[in-house]
Amino acid sequence: MDQAIRERLHQALEAIQAVGSFAAFRKLSVTSMKPILVKDVGNIAGFPLQEAAARQLIEKARQAPYGKGSETFIDISVRNTWELDASQLELSPEWASTIDDACKWVARQLGIMAPVKAELYKMLIYEKGAMFKAHTEYVLVRPACISKC
Repeated sequence: MDQAIRERLHQALEAIQAVGSFAAFRKLSVTSMKPILVKDVGNIAGFPLQEAAARQLIEKARQAPYGKGSETFIDISVRNTWELDASQLELSPEWASTIDDACKWVARQLGIMAPVKAELYKMLIYEKGAMFKAHTEYVLVRPACISKC
């Protein structure tokens, strides 16, 4: 990278004034499993899933891709995972307060002064043995108003 560009980038990053963290992580505390409605399957409300329930979900899912650089691949030797899109899922009303509390916590941690909302993205289903190490899914969070908050 050109030295002048590197210097300008460094100066721009140094000038950022933030009131919160760059990232925030916390395990979602759910005291009881709230139902999730899966289209053409029904409610699922217990984890870990029983084998029969997992097979029903996989029948409605597609193989999940993974990204490497700007490319996307499907290779079960790398990621033996299935995914359901948000259009196939519906959270029961019991989830509302849990999600609202999580959004408020994330906003405080990131120093976001505007309201934050969560949008259902997808559900991942991992085959037994698919994960070779502890795995965490991350949630993209953005202010509810993008332009003028």
